[in-house]
Amino acid sequence: MYTFRALVIALLIALGASGTASARLVDRQALLALRQSSGQDETRTRGNCTQMSNKCNLQGRDAQVCPADYNRCPFDGAPCVLVEPKADSSRKPEVRCGYLGNT
Repeated sequence: MYTFRALVIALLIALGASGTASARLVDRQALLALRQSSGQDETRTRGNCTQMSNKCNLQGRDAQVCPADYNRCPFDGAPCVLVEPKADSSRKPEVRCGYLGNT
């Protein structure tokens, strides 16, 4: 009798906990999607950088210099990206060399 009650209580706790965890996960995914979509009004152009000249070579554009020491081209052919904000953004275009993120 006590074993049956303990089993039912354990089952209810397990079901409640799994429902709470999945609801949290869904809320987190919705928050991430909202966060990523709101500030992504930009155009990204991928290219490859040249280590010796420290420039990002973009197809159909002039080569862009990789700025600052922390953003140098790590090796020839490393990925780079030109990020250009759209519309009336206060942000300036930026070049990221050695960039491994999504476009």
